[in-house]
Amino acid sequence: MSDNSPTIAASSPADQSLLPILCVDLDGTLIQSDLLIESFVAMVRNRPLKAIQSPWCLLRRGRAGLKQFVAEFGPVDVARLPYRQPILERLRAEWAAGRTIVLATAANESLARAVAAHLNLFDAVVCSDSVRNLKGHAKLQALQTYCGGGAFDYVGNARDDLAVWAGCHTPYVVSASRSIASQARGINGTPAVVWLERPNPSRKIIRVLRPQQWIKNALVLVPMMTSHQLNARHFVAALLAVAAFCLAASSIYVVNDALDVHDDRLHPTKRKRPFANGDLPLPWAPALAAILLGACCFLCLFLPWHFAAVLLVYYATSTAYSFWLKSRLLVDVVVLAGLYTLRIFAGGAAVSVEVSPWLMAFSIFLFLSLAFAKRYVELANLPLRNPGRGGVRGYVVEDLRIVGVVGPCTGCIAALVLALYVNSGIVTQLYRRPPLLWLLLPLQLYWITRIWFFAERGALHDDPVMFAVRDRVTWLVLTAMGIIVLLATL
Repeated sequence: MSDNSPTIAASSPADQSLLPILCVDLDGTLIQSDLLIESFVAMVRNRPLKAIQSPWCLLRRGRAGLKQFVAEFGPVDVARLPYRQPILERLRAEWAAGRTIVLATAANESLARAVAAHLNLFDAVVCSDSVRNLKGHAKLQALQTYCGGGAFDYVGNARDDLAVWAGCHTPYVVSASRSIASQARGINGTPAVVWLERPNPSRKIIRVLRPQQWIKNALVLVPMMTSHQLNARHFVAALLAVAAFCLAASSIYVVNDALDVHDDRLHPTKRKRPFANGDLPLPWAPALAAILLGACCFLCLFLPWHFAAVLLVYYATSTAYSFWLKSRLLVDVVVLAGLYTLRIFAGGAAVSVEVSPWLMAFSIFLFLSLAFAKRYVELANLPLRNPGRGGVRGYVVEDLRIVGVVGPCTGCIAALVLALYVNSGIVTQLYRRPPLLWLLLPLQLYWITRIWFFAERGALHDDPVMFAVRDRVTWLVLTAMGIIVLLATL
């Protein structure tokens, strides 16, 4: 094949059907994603040093060469891609009726052929190779060559498809913007047919921010409440700090979801996340994360600089966790516990209150227990979800027993720290009735033990903290503890 010809994975049709050949785009049309981005994300996760070479590859070999490079080092499981089921059903009906269907895509040939082989719907594949990027007018010329000057219909979604629609028989529009859909209508004298409208992404954007997780940032308020320094200035500063943490956390969630799309598609619940199921385009992730981070930085202008420093440590640690630390045995649970404790430390920085070492120690051990519970649930469910996998994030199924021992023990150590604190002299300076605080111990032990009972029974959510947020008994325990602290203070 010459360097100036597109890759065609089947010979030209010898017989002419009564219907025009149906040519279907892949990225954004047949799948709710882009294979170049999918491959690049896989390369960033698995071969980060190769990902750094991508700009140099683009300069040297052009976009077609970049696609070849990324496809080579960023393998994608085409069986798990977010296919548009309504489009697949239409294509299957057309194919069953005997219509010739061609996959016409700017994706690299290795990925395009893999998709075609998986779906078993296409009579031919017209795609990019290592030299030519089959997009826009280049795709139109390739399809005209393949069809021998005959008529063909084209299914697409993007601005680059306008050139192909202009030269086809009937344009079919899938999930295009209003502007593109408007331009496609009558572009070649034939009314465009809209196969699928573009859904409103606003709800999906809110979902990817995970607002339900923002409740965790209430930990920022703990230093203000435990220091007994409640006033309007501290209250406003604490609320700003909570908002900043919510924005920072959502920014991290966006990046994390984008990087984890391939793993999430193997998970029974995480596969429904907006990036994993294609409801939001992967290229939106960097922009969305940048907007959230910018808003977070703006709020930090109204807070002490040392709060911003703690938040920076939190963000860097969370990013390192997403990229690398989450797969390191034991390091992952220590980091998770540390991230929760950093929220408390940041709350103290926001209101210029020194966080008690007792509070820090209690927090570390309590959240270490919950982090172990999270891993325990994942390991316990692993044989049911993925029978062929022997472990998850550095752990193997055989670790289940020791995780089930260490986790409850760290929760009991948190209770021990609480007991030592109640027995210390500092409580007499903050509370009028310190003996009442001893009632906190049975409540805390009851709660953490109950969490582990639920974990053992398989009734615990993947995220124990979110389970606790939705758990009525947890709120009753917290209410009782709050009343005890209030009575001890008055």
